[in-house]
Amino acid sequence: MKKKSGNVGSHRTAGDVTSIRRKLFASGLCGKSKVASSVREKLHSWQGTERYILLRGEHGVEFDLALREMIISQDQDALLYPLILDCRKISSTNSISSLSAALRKPDYAGRSLLFLNGETLTVARRVFLGRWLQSMEEEDAVNGSNRVICVTLSGVPAENNCYSLDEDLLHLCANRLLRLPPLRERTEDIPEMIKSIFAVISGQDILNEEALSQQLLGTFQDCMLEGNFDLLLDTITQSSVINGTSTFDVMRFKELIVKMGGSKSDASDTAVRGDDEVKPEGPSGLGSDDFLDAIHGSKEIRKKTGITNIPFEKYVLNLPKD
Repeated sequence: MKKKSGNVGSHRTAGDVTSIRRKLFASGLCGKSKVASSVREKLHSWQGTERYILLRGEHGVEFDLALREMIISQDQDALLYPLILDCRKISSTNSISSLSAALRKPDYAGRSLLFLNGETLTVARRVFLGRWLQSMEEEDAVNGSNRVICVTLSGVPAENNCYSLDEDLLHLCANRLLRLPPLRERTEDIPEMIKSIFAVISGQDILNEEALSQQLLGTFQDCMLEGNFDLLLDTITQSSVINGTSTFDVMRFKELIVKMGGSKSDASDTAVRGDDEVKPEGPSGLGSDDFLDAIHGSKEIRKKTGITNIPFEKYVLNLPKD
């Protein structure tokens, strides 16, 4: 199917960005009864406009059915797209089991996968999900592959191989991953994914081995696998990448990390900026402005530099114009 090419270099207004967001979230599959009749149409519509596929599970949607429909469509391009599975409203462990079975099929052995845990999952289901992710990691270790990078949105503690990200940044990260070679053509995909995500949240356009120290890369990997935010906070201030970003507010970013994922140390820990002490509020919903303040400076700085919205132009590839 012919892909629409986005006008990546053009200027987009706030209205354009709002429209883009609507398209990004328009792929939700709502209600089990609607899946069989709509999933193929939705997948085909996404194949024509985006470089990745987003499937949302709500009210007991069986992902296995959606994945089978995609295979039945026999669109080879679709099978190569990174697949994002949004399980924030998943209603049962049966759906997770179904997803687990589907992803073990040969059709998905080499695809890039971004998996979303959710705010609505109970502790028991998060434990179930964590065990499933662990089993997949063990299989990957045997097979020499890395299939899954797991992300939770703000509001859920970073645990079980999960790292919290704001929802807007989720899509930036997803598109950033598309700049990498296909999974089957690279051997160190997890570190590359970490560098790609860090490139988004640090505001850096290009990151390479020299710019991103092995220490910081290892710290991010520890953070993802163990939820070890203490080491991350210690390392951020020492990073030449962060300190070399002119408008990057290190302490503000540290506060956001604490809010997003918490810390394994005493909950009374504080993040300090100047002479003020700011107590982290614990996991909570964080808006786009919080991230932009950290990444590109205050609203006043952003007005001077022309950065007033989520910087889709810098990161998103092939988005269609309205």
